[in-house]
Amino acid sequence: MSNQSVEKKSTLKMTKRKLYWILFIPSVFIFVIALILLPETPKNYSVFVPLIFWIIYYGVIKIMNLEK
Repeated sequence: MSNQSVEKKSTLKMTKRKLYWILFIPSVFIFVIALILLPETPKNYSVFVPLIFWIIYYGVIKIMNLEK
């Protein structure tokens, strides 16, 4: 096996599906924790967690497409 083929296998290819799940699981966790821990009035701010998730997700997708 050549050194180049070892490098190709060791590099992590980030697919859209992997990126989605890497970002989705922590965002759901943060959303639920925010709903539980925040007092009644600022509880509305927990709605911004999914919004931030989608902004980051599509931002990273855009950067990945620009690198191609």
